[in-house]
Amino acid sequence: MTRLKFDHDRPVAAQAKAMMEIFGTRAYGVARRMQRRNFRKAERARYWAAVARAIRHARTVERTRASAGAIA
Repeated sequence: MTRLKFDHDRPVAAQAKAMMEIFGTRAYGVARRMQRRNFRKAERARYWAAVARAIRHARTVERTRASAGAIA
């Protein structure tokens, strides 16, 4: 597995988008894993929690748009 270098200075939305492009459906789990790995560094743990929320929100919006398109 390839090791990736993550920049913790990136905006949350940009990091979430990049992770969704790289990891696809696994992005949320990867972000949560990063949150758990950084539990001793509270600021980083909060950052990864925000990234995970952004990924979950983006997927929910995506799913809603897809289902709305199927209905219409």
